[in-house]
Amino acid sequence: MPYAVDKTSYRKDQHLPVGVGWSMRPGGIKPTTIVIHTTSAATQHTTFDAEARYLYNSRAVSAHYLNGKQSQIVQFLHPDLEAWHAGAALTAYANMHSIGVENHCSVGEQWTPAQHDSLTWLVKMLMAQYAIAPQQIETHRAIALPGPNIRKHDPVGWDDQAFYAWRDSLITTIPTTWPARTIGLPIYQRSDHSGALAGHLHTGEDVVIDDLSNGHLSDHRGFVDIKGLETL
Repeated sequence: MPYAVDKTSYRKDQHLPVGVGWSMRPGGIKPTTIVIHTTSAATQHTTFDAEARYLYNSRAVSAHYLNGKQSQIVQFLHPDLEAWHAGAALTAYANMHSIGVENHCSVGEQWTPAQHDSLTWLVKMLMAQYAIAPQQIETHRAIALPGPNIRKHDPVGWDDQAFYAWRDSLITTIPTTWPARTIGLPIYQRSDHSGALAGHLHTGEDVVIDDLSNGHLSDHRGFVDIKGLETL
């Protein structure tokens, strides 16, 4: 099922200048990896809004998204921008190359099934939009330097065995249909994106995701390269 993403209430890139937990990706590069975090507060039972306000106001850290226990999702930054979420990390997962997804869970707490479901939906959307394979999704604890489980231990409440089983499940679960936000994306008559065009995409048209590079229009007019697709 699709989930609502609040793209306005906590948008750092729309209300706060570069340097307040975010920057431009150098050279306009696109993200190629995803890092999964938890808020990991020492105090249990923090509120979702309090965690969102902290990430929004912080000058030192940020994330692209925060996913909540009741499937609330807020966006702090467009994924094309660089969030300061990973710290010292393996190069492939450094801020300039990655998307940071925070999840509301304090130390000693457990995730809810709803939270897992909305994270899965969000990650699959990002995988399709940026052609990110499951193997390019990692925990913060695995990619933080100087080494695994030394400087960072999140996501808390989710051990490695369960995390990697979830990640493996994403291989065959590409998302189905999204309404497009992108205007003017070419629609190809052929699935290999060759030959004559069948037109151009309009806002709100439904795109059925076929794999990590291709989708087709729900009315079967043709195919689109989803690496250029943004969704509503």
